[in-house]
Amino acid sequence: MQADKYQHLADDARNKLDDLEAENISLRKEVEILRHGQKQAVAIKGTTESRLHRTLEEMDRLRTELKQARQEYKSHSDLEKKKIEEVMAENRQMEKQKSELLNAFKKQMKLIDVLKKQKMHLEASKALNFTEEEFMRALDWGS
Repeated sequence: MQADKYQHLADDARNKLDDLEAENISLRKEVEILRHGQKQAVAIKGTTESRLHRTLEEMDRLRTELKQARQEYKSHSDLEKKKIEEVMAENRQMEKQKSELLNAFKKQMKLIDVLKKQKMHLEASKALNFTEEEFMRALDWGS
């Protein structure tokens, strides 16, 4: 009986040992899975951090480019404004010259008209003077 009791205790101990060994194996597998998961998490963290750093560097580069583009746009805009002002000033000057030329042309046309009238009067005067001389000769002839 005592041997059965010890046999029974030994069987219980073996069963417990088997259960504990199975639990130990299960826990070791779980630890291995957790270690693998931790390694993956560390790798993902490293990848994410490197991507984050690259993204931040890219953002800094893009900010710099944006700042340069804004400065170039502003300087280009200022140059365009200056060119527009210069063209407008030149346009005003040309308009003034145009009006002066038109006024000079009108004055020349008036002078031409006056000269034509003077020429006409001069020719009329010569013709009148010529006919007057003929008239005087005709009077002289008759006397």
